Amino acid sequence: MWHVMSSSGAQQLFEGLAAESRDKEEVSQVLSQVLLDVEYAHFLNLRNAQRAERNKFEQEREKFVRIINEYRALEKTQSAQTKSVADKFFIDFITFANNYELQTSQSSSSSSARVLELEKKLEEAERMLRSKERRLSNNVNANTLNEEKVESETNNEGEEEGGEEASTATTVTTSAASTPTPDTPPLQNLKLLDDTALFTVFSFLEAFDVLSCAQVDRTFFKRVDTLFGFGSSVNVEPSPPASSEPEPEEPSTSTPKRQQVTSAANSLLNRGLSLLNRTPNNNTPSDSKPSSIPPQPSSSSSSSSSSEPPLTSTFASSIADKLTANELKSIISLTERLKKTETNFKTLQSQNEDLTVRLDSALDVKEFLTNKVSGLEDQMVTSKREETLKSQQTKSDQEVIGFLDGRVRSLEIENGKLKEESEQALKEVSKTKNEKKKQLKILDDMLSFERTNAVLLQSEFKASKKVLVKEVKSVRATVTALRAERDSLRGELGSLREALNGREGRRSSLGT
Repeated sequence: MWHVMSSSGAQQLFEGLAAESRDKEEVSQVLSQVLLDVEYAHFLNLRNAQRAERNKFEQEREKFVRIINEYRALEKTQSAQTKSVADKFFIDFITFANNYELQTSQSSSSSSARVLELEKKLEEAERMLRSKERRLSNNVNANTLNEEKVESETNNEGEEEGGEEASTATTVTTSAASTPTPDTPPLQNLKLLDDTALFTVFSFLEAFDVLSCAQVDRTFFKRVDTLFGFGSSVNVEPSPPASSEPEPEEPSTSTPKRQQVTSAANSLLNRGLSLLNRTPNNNTPSDSKPSSIPPQPSSSSSSSSSSEPPLTSTFASSIADKLTANELKSIISLTERLKKTETNFKTLQSQNEDLTVRLDSALDVKEFLTNKVSGLEDQMVTSKREETLKSQQTKSDQEVIGFLDGRVRSLEIENGKLKEESEQALKEVSKTKNEKKKQLKILDDMLSFERTNAVLLQSEFKASKKVLVKEVKSVRATVTALRAERDSLRGELGSLREALNGREGRRSSLGT
């Protein structure tokens, strides 16, 4: 019984030991696997963290390096641009200042020289004008003196004949000559004109118009009668009453002389008719026409002039027959005087025209010079305006230069600040780099330590595994032995039970 009990206990013991060994083996396998997994996961986590941190530091380092490079490139470009702009502006400013000074000096010198030249030309023109005016006044005075001489000669001839008409003409001529010739336009009153001007005016009129103009006033008619010798009764003094005795006839010896005088009178009257019939377009310029002196004859004179016959050679011869010798002499002297006055008038008229042309040219030159001076003054004004504009431009350029200098200074200050910040950032980067290097070194040391520990643990695990394998093998051998022993014991137990049952059945049968 004890033997049976011991075998069953041993079997249970062996079974418990086998189960325990199996459990230990499984637990050790699971623990080893878990340990390996934990170690590997820890190693992977450390490696990933280190890689992530390294990548992060590399990215930060690259970022800082890129920022520093960009800042350096920007600084270089800004410094180059600042230098180029400053150099260009300085060169442009110097060239502009030089050009401006050159232009101002040239314009001032040219304008001053031009002004002096124009002032000289103006002085010369004014001097020429004054000389021409003096010459013109001298010519007018000389002409008046010549007229006075001619009139005095004619008056002397008239005085020899003892005519009252000659004294009247002399007084009129001397009064006309004594009056100074003003520089004002010609007078428009026939009574105030001298004999030459009156002849000129009458040269534009016909004979009947001359008579009509002469009939305006009695004194003027006397003057015209004296000039032309009409033989009117106005200038004839009242003759004594005619006696009843007949006048003695002139001797026949005076007939040829009278015929000669008559022919001279005819030629004179024909010439006077030709002069009186001349048109105003062939003689004098249009400015000497007495346009404002219309003839104002009375109604009786106009009717008488319209009814009078035209002047012809027969009419002239008839008039010459009616004239006396003194009248014919006066007419001849008047004709010569008229010729002289006409020649003098033509010469004076040509001189006057020349002087007027010269005066007009001098006035044109003066006007041109005044216009030129005004143009130069305008140019001077424009140059002054341009100078003010250029001065304003230089002021604005100086302001721009000041602004750019201030901007450059501010940029230099910002550049210094950025340099300091970049240096601080580089220091921080180097500091963090050193710290991370230290951390990496520590982690490498820890990793190497863990690796050595893992190697040691693995070697220990292998050694313990070998020992456990050996123990398991021995345990398995003992288990197989115990199983065989258990089987034998079970067989014995079954045989014992059968034997015991047989004995009990025998006992019960015996008991019964």
